[in-house]
Amino acid sequence: MARPLPAGVEFLRWLGVGSTFEVALVRHGDALAALKRIASTAASERLAARAMQREAQTLARAGHRALPTLFATGEDEYGPFLLQAVVDGLSVRSLTEQAGERDDEAFRLVARNVARAAIRSLAEVHALERDGAPVGLVHGDLTPDHVIVDAQGRIGFVDFGASYTLTTLDAPTGRGTAPYAAPELVRGEATANASHDVYALASSLLYLGAGALVEGGAAAVVLRIGDQGIPTSAFVRARRAFDEVELRALAQALSFEPEKRLTTARDLEEAFSGDGRAPTSHVEGAGRRSQGGQGSPCP
Repeated sequence: MARPLPAGVEFLRWLGVGSTFEVALVRHGDALAALKRIASTAASERLAARAMQREAQTLARAGHRALPTLFATGEDEYGPFLLQAVVDGLSVRSLTEQAGERDDEAFRLVARNVARAAIRSLAEVHALERDGAPVGLVHGDLTPDHVIVDAQGRIGFVDFGASYTLTTLDAPTGRGTAPYAAPELVRGEATANASHDVYALASSLLYLGAGALVEGGAAAVVLRIGDQGIPTSAFVRARRAFDEVELRALAQALSFEPEKRLTTARDLEEAFSGDGRAPTSHVEGAGRRSQGGQGSPCP
């Protein structure tokens, strides 16, 4: 561990070290936890500290099986830190990378179930209430890295540094992550709201279906003013995973023009299921893991 740990915490291994945060797997009492600190390489410690504060406020306000439990927050001579439950599993990005060029029924089963479960989970998170009032949670930066599928097929969302709720004092100024964020958000023309979570999730699911093609294609779309939407090639490629009804639903959620989009996760859920059947937020056949933590996207 690069710096001393908070009292009562035992370092186990690194989970990730980025440009803004470093996250370690630790033992906190009898539980495993993720310890998040501001990285020494962070461009702005002030902005990083605010993002950490946002995450703590959101997790303290909202409780759901798809959200990590907040254990503790604090500050010591090395700066602020956050302790939260570990969201175990494989990210949508990892599932996509493991699938590679797979184009078979096993991959389709997993992709479709992951999509249905993720959409349902987002709808539930957006509908959370506390003390009879809506929480109003907005993630603000959903990407294939922030949607997790565990060994039992449960969906989890991570990285809430751009999030806010109705009780957050100031709305974030983040622009999401290209190529998954809505064009107007990337261009700084809008403040992230629940409809932008829907767009970002749909974009992440299209990435799952299409693989690397959408990575470059969608990036060009959201960064070039004047384009009319995600290239048709991404949707054609995604036919390996989704049927026409499901692709139509994703296309509606990803319309270049905001007024033409499906703007709620419930609307996307209904459109994706086609016949009105409500999918569960549990995935069959996904997220299987070996002893070393590498899962397989196929049963």
